[in-house]
Amino acid sequence: MKKKSAIVAENSLIIAMMTKLELEKSGINVIGTVNNYDDFIKIYNKYQPSLIFIDIHLEGMYKGINTIQKISHSGNSDIIFLLTYYNNQVQQKLKDIQGYQYLKKPFDDVEIQSLLSQYFPVEKGFKKEVKASISQQS
Repeated sequence: MKKKSAIVAENSLIIAMMTKLELEKSGINVIGTVNNYDDFIKIYNKYQPSLIFIDIHLEGMYKGINTIQKISHSGNSDIIFLLTYYNNQVQQKLKDIQGYQYLKKPFDDVEIQSLLSQYFPVEKGFKKEVKASISQQS
């Protein structure tokens, strides 16, 4: 089983905190929430988290896409881009990044839980909790 840790790199404090709370609710250790490239690199290099939630337009020297391109050779982290829209232009920018997923803002707890179940599917009760959340919204 993968080590359950994550970093959230997001410009919006509200989205960062919401994401952090959902991850922690799922038993994932959030090792940091950051809003710029420099802080992201420091935490990423120190902890090498299993999941990266990153704003496609992260502030700082490099945007989210460029940040991931800079670190992609150095780790085994799964990447989830946080973005406002997904169109051909965004798809073209992300084409060289392998194995990423994305969440469109604003996203909700069901979307995060559904995505997490792809990474950590073997936990007892985890799938049941996601299914219960989905059926409650129906």
